[in-house]
Amino acid sequence: MFEISNLSLREKFRLNGTLSPDDIERLLDLEELPERIKSARIYISEAEGCYREESFLGLQRSALSKLHSNLRGANKETLGEIIKSINDDLDEMRANSEYWREQLYLALEALR
Repeated sequence: MFEISNLSLREKFRLNGTLSPDDIERLLDLEELPERIKSARIYISEAEGCYREESFLGLQRSALSKLHSNLRGANKETLGEIIKSINDDLDEMRANSEYWREQLYLALEALR
């Protein structure tokens, strides 16, 4: 029996008329693949749903901005720093979410 590693299982079978036990095990593992792909799709879809929408904390940010405009002195400055920190964190979270959503989309496409 010829064992040439760059042949597909189909080509090995056509060439030799049989497959090695390892090749048969690989074929049996491939039978489970569609079910594994289906499970992976479900998990990926659930993960996509966990990301926040673009408007996340929109009302709270608006309320903080209104409060900031009504304050004076050190309180206004302190709240301004807090708002800036929150906005920076939300911008970073949005950028990370976009990246990971794209990665999940690519993973789903790879499973098709």
